[in-house]
Amino acid sequence: MPTFLFTDIENSTRLWTLHGETFGGVLARHDALLNACVVEHGGRVVKHTGDGLFAVFEGGRPLACAQAIQERLEAEDWGVIGELRVRVALNAGEAEQRGEDYFGPVVSRTNRLLFAGWGGQILLTPEAIQSAELPEGVQLDDYGIHILRDCDEPEHIFGLTHPNLRLKEFPPLRSLSSHPNNLPLQPTPFIGREDELTTITRLLENPDCRLLTLTGAGGIGKTRLALQAAVEQIEWFPHGVYYIPLVSLKTPDALTAAIADALKLVLYSREDPKIQVQNYLREKQILLVMDNFEHLLTSSHQAARREGGEARGMALLADLLAEAPRLKIIATSRERLNLRGEWLIEVRGMPFPTSEAAAPAESYSAVQLFLQSARRAHAAFSISDEDRPAISRICRLVEGIPLGIELAASWVRTLTCQEIAGEIEHNLDFLQSAQHDLPERHRSLRAVFDYSWALLSEEERRVLRKLAIFHGGFTWQAAAKIANASLLNLSAFVDKSLLRHTYSGRYEIAETMRGYASQKLAEASGERGRIQALQGNFYADFLQRIENDLHGHKQRQALDEIRADIENIHLAWEWALVCRQTEA
Repeated sequence: MPTFLFTDIENSTRLWTLHGETFGGVLARHDALLNACVVEHGGRVVKHTGDGLFAVFEGGRPLACAQAIQERLEAEDWGVIGELRVRVALNAGEAEQRGEDYFGPVVSRTNRLLFAGWGGQILLTPEAIQSAELPEGVQLDDYGIHILRDCDEPEHIFGLTHPNLRLKEFPPLRSLSSHPNNLPLQPTPFIGREDELTTITRLLENPDCRLLTLTGAGGIGKTRLALQAAVEQIEWFPHGVYYIPLVSLKTPDALTAAIADALKLVLYSREDPKIQVQNYLREKQILLVMDNFEHLLTSSHQAARREGGEARGMALLADLLAEAPRLKIIATSRERLNLRGEWLIEVRGMPFPTSEAAAPAESYSAVQLFLQSARRAHAAFSISDEDRPAISRICRLVEGIPLGIELAASWVRTLTCQEIAGEIEHNLDFLQSAQHDLPERHRSLRAVFDYSWALLSEEERRVLRKLAIFHGGFTWQAAAKIANASLLNLSAFVDKSLLRHTYSGRYEIAETMRGYASQKLAEASGERGRIQALQGNFYADFLQRIENDLHGHKQRQALDEIRADIENIHLAWEWALVCRQTEA
């Protein structure tokens, strides 16, 4: 049974920032030292992980190797860096070998074990202890049972110390069990989103960022990203990290009770419950993850119109932040909260191969998610050379939306990847699941869009279905003329994650959402024909207006404008041809 060893430099990002090129030389010396230790003790380096390594021991002396790594790091002179603290984790078990690399739950758990530790610490599982020889003079410290990040089963963790090692005492492990929290255990490992997690970490470290809202379309993975960020930041909030699901709340007035329930706070006095919650949080350094805010925003807007003032739900949030100076909130919503001091991160689809000639498919997190989900649905699933282009196409068709990827992967039990891609191209309703533990709004892509559609006003629905006529993006002038959309409409759709506003100033609608809105347009009797006529005439006028520019000094600008709208121009041309609009 192989033993796996992972290492990682503590605070490597900060060291890079502080010491720049100097740290590059330190990292090279670190790599050489660790490589030598692994080889000397009978192991093999599988790969370097940026600021650490992953090694495997088929026999050899992995525990002695871990001890030697720490001894040599402590003895080394690191110059201006001072000391270089590295954490080490070891686990043993069977894993799947592909080429030189290893995959499977044992490897994943070893990596998660690593991030529970501190620099200078050596962590082990019982399997690692039983499968390898203990070095002479070592002491094993029993740290007890812990829940690790992304692991649904508890792990018994031990620490290895030795009289020769200077560091022998460490803070509590960075596990969920060591910090107050109510974060739900996740049934699958977290994949990708490294850039988003880095951004969230940076913003949470900023004292000015007290309210951080993750916005994005339904099924895009906002909740899972927020929970992962909370787990990774848990040690910085000594009074706890708490998850508050809001989807079941009927009105914003229920928000106070939901917060108190998550905190296990008994509202026992006759004092205003809001004041009791504020008093409890006032001196605490705490993080609240408030999930699925969008339907409360709709209720809040309606309440504000009725009462002629600020909605109670939003007022509660603002007052909590004002009264509890060390409180931080991560909110997830399909729409921004529009509170002063709100910081925003727009969550988009996972990276996917944009062409068949792109980098290896498995290097993209969207493809990794598909493979993880497919193996969960069908344990014998393995990727073939024929599958790779089809899986890449599936990820492109759903635009990297995690829910779409997972729904598509659930079909590998009965269809080939090529057949799944073909079905998605022709039928939006194909992407659905019968899993009982999925919320109703996430059992299909149509359910996701139905939920967003229900939150819109009648005017917004009318405008959005007209915008489905556009392909490849559009300008606000085109939207105003063709869909009767105001700038306020477009801004609201961007806030609600239904449109994207690009750096070039154009608007884009996700292809999956466009397909849904297009069906709504088809259901509106006679409306599509009128919109097509408006679109045809608009782009005919547009081409006529810039025709002279194509032969003058503005030629490049004119070509750029045509290129940006070429898909809409093609549609206008086809309309004129079919409807025999000779003049257009």
